[in-house]
Amino acid sequence: MANPVKGIAIDTPELTDALILALKDKADHQREFVNYRIFGSEKKLIAALKQAESPLKERLKVLMKKSGTQFSVSLQQQLGKRK
Repeated sequence: MANPVKGIAIDTPELTDALILALKDKADHQREFVNYRIFGSEKKLIAALKQAESPLKERLKVLMKKSGTQFSVSLQQQLGKRK
C-alpha cells in the first residue's frame, strides 16, 4: 500500500464535507485507500478526532461512518472504548 501523503490536512468542516461528497460514489476499497492516504494509521486518525472540535469532529465521524470500511469499524470501536 502507498504511504500517507504529507502536508495534506482535512481541518475544516467544509473540507470534510467536500471529501464526503467526492467519495460518495466510490467503492469501499477506494474510500479506504483515500482515508489511509490522508489520515495514515488508525492511531493518527483517533488522535486527530480527539483534538478536533465541533463541528469538525462530527463531520470527521460522518466521513468514517460513510466509508463503510474496516478502518471505520475499528475507529468506532476505539472511540467507544475511550468515552
